[in-house]
Amino acid sequence: MIEKKVNSFACQCGCGFNNTSLDFIDIILGIEKKYACCIIVTSGCRCRQHNKDIGGKDDSRHTYCDTCDFTTVPIAMLKIISKDLDENWEGGFHYYPEKNIIHLDRGDKRRW
Repeated sequence: MIEKKVNSFACQCGCGFNNTSLDFIDIILGIEKKYACCIIVTSGCRCRQHNKDIGGKDDSRHTYCDTCDFTTVPIAMLKIISKDLDENWEGGFHYYPEKNIIHLDRGDKRRW
């Protein structure tokens, strides 16, 4: 299961870039276990070229591989998980309800 989760963090351009730490992946797996849901990573690591191609910020945490955007199955868990992370996560966090996506990173604590 962890190998499948590790692979889901690779850059989506197909270059294979993926320096995501196993402890960050363990955090994601812990969220899955706590909420009895399936987390689907929609964006993890990004090589600089892919980040530029999709209009990402020059200093995007995705290029540091300590970030993920994700959704869940069931989708209803997103709102519950987002409330918990907003209150307790020590890094960057944002919930995009219109996209059904949570952004989570290990940068400085911030909300937007």
